Amino acid sequence: MTTQALLGGDHYVAGQDVGHTTINEHFNRAAHAPIPIVQSKTTTAPPGSPSEGDAYIPAATATGDWTGQEHKLAMYYSGWIFRDVHIGEVFAVLDEGTNHKIFTKINATPTYTELHSV
Repeated sequence: MTTQALLGGDHYVAGQDVGHTTINEHFNRAAHAPIPIVQSKTTTAPPGSPSEGDAYIPAATATGDWTGQEHKLAMYYSGWIFRDVHIGEVFAVLDEGTNHKIFTKINATPTYTELHSV
């Protein structure tokens, strides 16, 4: 049995439940709510060796597995899964500022506004 990287709960495994894949994907997505913590929002290429639970917001002209997924939340769990970043959603970015900065998406363009720098 595997453990969800951020929340610590046990994943379902094959043979345990027919819907284990769907359940685990929802579990992994829930780990990034209500305030996602992303490594970067300026990176255009997926990292070579991401860790389970790593999250990014791929910048414009994304490449590789991120092609066509620009400005979405990219989460790594034995492969990349994506979801939209919603207008008004707040997220922390670890590679900006001394420690990190907190942003919100303010329109569909997308434009992000810094809310706080830690």
